[in-house]
Amino acid sequence: MSRYVITRAEEHLFPEPSGTCAEVRKGFTYAAVRARGGTLHLFGAHLHSGRDRADRDVRERQLAFLAGVLAQGEKNGTLPPQDMVVIAGTLNVPYDSSEYAHMLHVLRAERPTAKLGWPYSFDTINNTIARRRHTRPAVPPRRAPQDLDHVLLRHGHPRPSKWNSRVLVSRTPWTAGSRHYTDYSGHQPVLAGATITARPGHYDLILTAIRVTHRPTTADSWPILCGAVTVTTDTSGPHVVWERALPRARCSPPGTNLLHHPLLFPSSTAFAIQTDLTHCSPSPCGRDNTLAYGTLWWQAGARLGRHAVHIEGNAGSATITFTTRLASTQNTPVSHTTGPTPVTTPDRPLHSP
Repeated sequence: MSRYVITRAEEHLFPEPSGTCAEVRKGFTYAAVRARGGTLHLFGAHLHSGRDRADRDVRERQLAFLAGVLAQGEKNGTLPPQDMVVIAGTLNVPYDSSEYAHMLHVLRAERPTAKLGWPYSFDTINNTIARRRHTRPAVPPRRAPQDLDHVLLRHGHPRPSKWNSRVLVSRTPWTAGSRHYTDYSGHQPVLAGATITARPGHYDLILTAIRVTHRPTTADSWPILCGAVTVTTDTSGPHVVWERALPRARCSPPGTNLLHHPLLFPSSTAFAIQTDLTHCSPSPCGRDNTLAYGTLWWQAGARLGRHAVHIEGNAGSATITFTTRLASTQNTPVSHTTGPTPVTTPDRPLHSP
């Protein structure tokens, strides 16, 4: 889709389906978009995924096929030198790896001037779809977060003085049957261009409360909690702030704060609070006994101050209370508070991971 006129559109399939993606014919689309007196040529590709040598060999053949189409377009005048050419998509090549450098060479492409925002476009910790697919024990091996989605410029064509790329994060709740998600795709969207910037600074996240409620659809007086809550920043983590692998015979009543004290997390751009809590009762409510599943994002430019956000599940919900602020020069002791700002109390120290 484009707000500008699309003058040419094509679809290309790679010659061979192979490996773990044998049932999928991957490829790329091409669109020529007339905008601001010129033409922008966009190639949107989805390459083979996987980490072993055979997977990389498949991607190398796909890149060679894409490079051949690009070279042919330049030769026959479809991609004239006065027009900008952009190669984008889920290229499944980790940023700054040796394979990434090889991909730039094959495609005659340039890396972004700066990579801004969240460090991973494929985040198996905080993206709610990728987490369910790739980090649950039932789906080994667990995959680490990576930056696999890129927006690149082709050599030999116009380019701005700088070309920045930024991974976008947002909370978009939706449900599929009894399952709750806060992302629309297993990969985060990526924005790139000459005017893409990030607001510099240093920020603190003060996590003060995690309170769980459940819907009265079970025989239990209150839920028996299992799962984890983690905090990740753009520079560190994930940090586990609450975790229970096995149910206990006794459990706190609903509404009890799962945190024993506030927690401080410093960052430069963004935070993610991931909640994955289930009801471990032997009489689960329905097909999926999720009490709360979702990710809260905060990034520079959003409102500072106190936040209280609900994370839903089909069997209950959790209310996450936290405060965001400009980072102070020193870690000030902070207590639990229901007010708009933290207060200092010497006998209740703030813990910083």
